[in-house]
Amino acid sequence: DIVNIQESIDVQTKDAEILQKGFRRVNEMSDELGSMTKYLKGKLHEWQVSLNAITSNDFTSDKQKRFAEDLLSGMGNFLEPLN
Repeated sequence: DIVNIQESIDVQTKDAEILQKGFRRVNEMSDELGSMTKYLKGKLHEWQVSLNAITSNDFTSDKQKRFAEDLLSGMGNFLEPLN
Protein backbone atom coordinates (compact mmCIF):
# COMPACT_ATOMS: atom_id res chain seq x y z
CA ASP A 1 0.00 0.00 0.00
CA ILE A 2 2.83 2.40 0.84
CA VAL A 3 4.41 1.81 -2.57
CA ASN A 4 1.09 2.51 -4.30
CA ILE A 5 0.63 5.69 -2.28
CA GLN A 6 4.16 6.86 -3.16
CA GLU A 7 3.58 6.13 -6.86
CA SER A 8 0.31 8.05 -6.71
CA ILE A 9 2.09 11.00 -5.05
CA ASP A 10 4.80 10.91 -7.73
CA VAL A 11 2.20 10.95 -10.53
CA GLN A 12 0.30 13.80 -8.88
CA THR A 13 3.54 15.75 -8.40
CA LYS A 14 4.37 15.38 -12.09
CA ASP A 15 0.83 16.42 -13.04
CA ALA A 16 1.12 19.49 -10.79
CA GLU A 17 4.44 20.43 -12.46
CA ILE A 18 2.84 20.12 -15.90
CA LEU A 19 -0.05 22.32 -14.79
CA GLN A 20 2.34 24.92 -13.39
CA LYS A 21 4.21 25.04 -16.72
CA GLY A 22 0.88 25.40 -18.50
CA PHE A 23 -0.17 28.26 -16.24
CA ARG A 24 3.16 30.02 -16.81
CA ARG A 25 2.71 29.69 -20.58
CA VAL A 26 -0.86 30.99 -20.39
CA ASN A 27 0.39 34.02 -18.43
CA GLU A 28 3.11 34.62 -21.03
CA MET A 29 0.57 34.36 -23.83
CA SER A 30 -1.72 36.75 -21.98
CA ASP A 31 1.12 39.28 -21.78
CA GLU A 32 1.87 38.76 -25.48
CA LEU A 33 -1.79 39.26 -26.38
CA GLY A 34 -1.87 42.43 -24.29
CA SER A 35 1.14 43.74 -26.18
CA MET A 36 -0.42 42.77 -29.49
CA THR A 37 -3.65 44.55 -28.54
CA LYS A 38 -1.70 47.69 -27.71
CA TYR A 39 0.21 47.43 -31.00
CA LEU A 40 -2.98 46.93 -33.02
CA LYS A 41 -4.70 49.85 -31.30
CA GLY A 42 -1.73 52.02 -32.27
CA LYS A 43 -1.98 50.80 -35.86
CA LEU A 44 -5.72 51.44 -35.83
CA HIS A 45 -5.01 55.01 -34.77
CA GLU A 46 -2.48 55.34 -37.58
CA TRP A 47 -5.06 53.97 -40.01
CA GLN A 48 -7.65 56.47 -38.79
CA VAL A 49 -5.14 59.28 -39.32
CA SER A 50 -4.45 57.87 -42.77
CA LEU A 51 -8.16 57.84 -43.57
CA ASN A 52 -8.15 61.58 -43.06
CA ALA A 53 -5.25 61.77 -45.50
CA ILE A 54 -7.21 59.68 -48.04
CA THR A 55 -9.90 62.30 -48.21
CA SER A 56 -7.24 64.91 -48.94
CA ASN A 57 -5.54 62.64 -51.53
CA ASP A 58 -2.39 62.54 -49.36
CA PHE A 59 -2.48 58.77 -48.67
CA THR A 60 -0.52 57.78 -51.73
CA SER A 61 -0.04 54.21 -52.88
CA ASP A 62 3.54 54.34 -51.51
CA LYS A 63 2.24 55.38 -48.10
CA GLN A 64 -0.40 52.65 -48.25
CA LYS A 65 2.26 50.07 -49.10
CA ARG A 66 4.56 51.23 -46.26
CA PHE A 67 1.65 51.15 -43.82
CA ALA A 68 0.75 47.57 -44.85
CA GLU A 69 4.39 46.44 -44.69
CA ASP A 70 4.83 47.96 -41.22
CA LEU A 71 1.62 46.33 -40.01
CA LEU A 72 2.61 42.90 -41.33
CA SER A 73 6.14 43.23 -39.98
CA GLY A 74 4.84 44.12 -36.54
CA MET A 75 2.41 41.21 -36.55
CA GLY A 76 5.24 38.91 -37.62
CA ASN A 77 7.22 40.00 -34.57
CA PHE A 78 4.39 38.85 -32.31
CA LEU A 79 3.80 35.59 -34.13
CA GLU A 80 7.46 34.59 -34.53
CA PRO A 81 7.92 33.38 -30.91
CA LEU A 82 4.96 31.04 -31.34
CA ASN A 83 6.82 28.95 -33.94
